[in-house]
Amino acid sequence: DVDIAEQFLKMDPVFFQQFSESLRSNSNIASQAVSKSLFNFEYVGEELRGDYEFVSSIVEDNGSYIRYASDELRADKDMLSIAVSNDYKAFEYADDSLKTDLEWISGLLLLYPDKILRLSEVIEDKRWGLRKLPSLFRYDAGLVEIALGTRGESLAYAPEHFLIDRDMVLIAVEQNGLALEFADVSLQNDVKLVQKAVAQNSGALRFASIEILENEKLMKKWSKKNERIRSILREMGY
Repeated sequence: DVDIAEQFLKMDPVFFQQFSESLRSNSNIASQAVSKSLFNFEYVGEELRGDYEFVSSIVEDNGSYIRYASDELRADKDMLSIAVSNDYKAFEYADDSLKTDLEWISGLLLLYPDKILRLSEVIEDKRWGLRKLPSLFRYDAGLVEIALGTRGESLAYAPEHFLIDRDMVLIAVEQNGLALEFADVSLQNDVKLVQKAVAQNSGALRFASIEILENEKLMKKWSKKNERIRSILREMGY
């Protein structure tokens, strides 16, 4: 009964979490519950968590709560734009289908110029890699470049389009040759780039393409004065 539910909410909004699905999907009851405690949004009925108007009224002031929205709304570009404009952390909950739209993401990054500037200073000062960056800012090329130059192995946390970016991967492997493991296979077959990685850390050879490893002339040249490379080749059966 709606009247009884309202009385319980007046006593303590936490009672909402015990209501039936039909009551938790009642827009009036749910609105009252969430207005009294945002934590109740997690328990809103499935139907309302897919209601554009209801969800947008929540995330426009509390962006990170998009994580409780329906899968459909988390794949809605307009809805995510509303959420991220309030809280950059909301991007973490965007559907993967949106995370390949680089033009849209570039627009989101424009909302946070001061944050990007502060992060660039922190990365250099504290030698952060990409792992510590909120997911949205891992799409900023400037921050990625600084982070990879500090901790090359953090290429593991870079968005896919950076893994095929030769310049970015080169920065990473020159700092830590083992970052080659996370590069696109096309770059693991790039002789000059692999050579840079191996020069930094001989162990990077383990991540070179089969074509490179089976190039006897090249391997002979690289291992001529490097016992470590010879040992790795033997270990790998070459």
